[in-house]
Amino acid sequence: MSPAFRQSLLEDPVVITGVGAVSVCGNSAAELWDAAVAGRPGGRAVRLTGAGVEMTRPGCPVPLTGAAMEAAGPARKLDYSVRMAMAAAAEAAAQAGWENREISPARRGVAAGTSRGCRQQWEESRARLASGLRPRPTMAAVTTLASLSGALAQRFGAAGPGLTLSAACASGAAALAYAAEQLLLGNADMMLAGGADAVMDTVLFQGMEAA
Repeated sequence: MSPAFRQSLLEDPVVITGVGAVSVCGNSAAELWDAAVAGRPGGRAVRLTGAGVEMTRPGCPVPLTGAAMEAAGPARKLDYSVRMAMAAAAEAAAQAGWENREISPARRGVAAGTSRGCRQQWEESRARLASGLRPRPTMAAVTTLASLSGALAQRFGAAGPGLTLSAACASGAAALAYAAEQLLLGNADMMLAGGADAVMDTVLFQGMEAA
């Protein structure tokens, strides 16, 4: 963080007014926090297939249930990471009173971070083409990283600054920093920010093991 940015934050603090989470420990920020405090991991052994490989490794499948499943409904045709983000964002937006604030869409923005992007949609699309099926008309759109911030902006009526960024494991934190910057620069009055990844495939696991 630059000295100028730090000073700007001291003079005009950026406030987080709502939080949300979808994780292996639960479909809310409270469940994630409780698991962290209790030191309770949520992973289990999962069977993975792909790229001609089958393996069983410790993994973190995240089932969407209840309110989280309902919140992710509008993104049901998008990547699973986008559906997770939609559910977490709905929780944060409800806490922040996002819908009730009299702020124009042009002054609302979205900053979303992802390390690996829409891996599920890439794998499904590749399998579809390999089997000889015609590509879906939406295939080009749902496999882009931008579909993450785009879906959130559409769902939450944000027509201001919008960006999906990738910085490996720091993607979510980078999104928060970008959101704070937009607020400090006066480009937006509210920002929805966070990160999402749903990567459970052999390429990632083998790559990490090789590293």
